[in-house]
Amino acid sequence: MQTPDNVCCGLPHLAHGLREDYLDLAKENIRLYSDADVVVCDCASCSSTLKHIGKYFAEDPAWKEKAEAFAGKIMDLTEYLSKAGYKPRQRVSAKMTFHEPCHLGRGQGIKKQPRELLKATGNFVEMPESDVCCGGAGSFHLDYPEISDALLEKKMANIQKTGAEIVVTACPGCLVQMSKIAEKSDGKIRALHISQVI
Repeated sequence: MQTPDNVCCGLPHLAHGLREDYLDLAKENIRLYSDADVVVCDCASCSSTLKHIGKYFAEDPAWKEKAEAFAGKIMDLTEYLSKAGYKPRQRVSAKMTFHEPCHLGRGQGIKKQPRELLKATGNFVEMPESDVCCGGAGSFHLDYPEISDALLEKKMANIQKTGAEIVVTACPGCLVQMSKIAEKSDGKIRALHISQVI
């Protein structure tokens, strides 16, 4: 099946109170993927948002069933790869750690799959407080930069405790934050999306 030219999951709109815009985007995605059996997302924020789409149509009988059916098709990339029995095709000798996006762990309960994939790839070490927010949180880092920077400093300290050369995450929003850590470390720490590693 050819990948449809999908639209945004709608999380930025929802987070800023633009509910009607969110619902319009949701309906368009439901239409675009009506024939798909599985919809795989490589962004934890998107997959979490799309998995919970049904509750926003609870009062709309015309869309409720379609929304719930669509939500049941959504899988995060690491969830899908683990279920499919994927084995990483490359080995990474550098020490790696994992920042668990809030929308992956708390939002979807996906914790072991990314770690298992990273362990199969190479030298993985668990980070203290790996599931604590990095301060990115969508546009939070733009709206509240001082709080975001404080969270980022804590995250950087925890990454440094591991001695990792690479911090891996599964959300582009978190990756923006992790890239700031890479800059602050003068290149001693690299930031990568999990799809770039496995």
